[in-house]
Amino acid sequence: MAWIKRGNNFAIFDYSVSEDYYKNLRHLKRVIFPKVIAGMTLEATQRLSVTVIENIKSYLTHKPINVLNI
Repeated sequence: MAWIKRGNNFAIFDYSVSEDYYKNLRHLKRVIFPKVIAGMTLEATQRLSVTVIENIKSYLTHKPINVLNI
């Protein structure tokens, strides 16, 4: 991550970043680790829970939704 050390570059990581990144980058002045996990708000957790339940119901009724065509 040499780009962080060049110029006026900054990096902001939430606490979900790997522990190795945190240990290796926390000493750099232009790297910020706020004490939050951005994607795990109450609302995001609720939406994920609803989606999981809908996916299970659709699987059990043989009416799939959210299907990936790979």
